[in-house]
Amino acid sequence: MRINFRRLIVLAILGLAAVPHLSWAGDDYLVIAHSSSGADALASQALSDIFLKKTKTWPDGASVTPVDQVSRSPVRGKFSLAIHKKPLGAIKAYWNKLIFSGKGTPPQELGTDAEIIAFVMATPGAIGYVDPSTNTSGVKVIVVH
Repeated sequence: MRINFRRLIVLAILGLAAVPHLSWAGDDYLVIAHSSSGADALASQALSDIFLKKTKTWPDGASVTPVDQVSRSPVRGKFSLAIHKKPLGAIKAYWNKLIFSGKGTPPQELGTDAEIIAFVMATPGAIGYVDPSTNTSGVKVIVVH
């Protein structure tokens, strides 16, 4: 039996392309949570619902507290496109509508990855996102699928 290596390589590449995208991070961010969080993974839609405050609890029923990067953060723009499937301007408009109608307030915004890490470490139920080069010791990294 003769092995056709070219065919084997093509089949391997096609096989990898068929596997759903799972990662510890988006391409440009890491999702982090308080170490006591019961979740190890979240679907991107569930994550969007948490950050848009459509969902107020973790899958296990515990209260969730999202924390955002500031608007000028490049990580926030990338997170918005990847998770909400909308540019940051559309997310700001969503929050402005809720704020002015008295129906909601956006997550707290913090200015640096270090501030996000510190907040998430100190706040049970907290969830945030940081640049993938950030030291995430003391928090749980959540798989996004």
